[in-house]
Amino acid sequence: MATHASGFAFPSGHATTSSLMAGLLLTALGLRTSGGTGPRPLRTVVAALVVCWAAAVGLSRVLLGVHWVTDVLAGWLFATVWIGLGTALIRKTLPLPQ
Repeated sequence: MATHASGFAFPSGHATTSSLMAGLLLTALGLRTSGGTGPRPLRTVVAALVVCWAAAVGLSRVLLGVHWVTDVLAGWLFATVWIGLGTALIRKTLPLPQ
């Protein structure tokens, strides 16, 4: 354990922010390539790297000892809810190709 958290630490801000960024990047990638253009393997690799990056940020918080696992899980859940709401709103308001 490198250090310890002082003060309130629920949910993890680092886990939330990295997950929000990953979700936004994946949403943008999905919107950009929804027409079927672009090489599929490249999209898959980029998506996997983005997800692994967000997971590594959250796991690093636990390994460094600055957050409990529940703090990181709550951050990921919080980001997932916001990305889901935002994506639903985008799909409802913008005419996207099917």
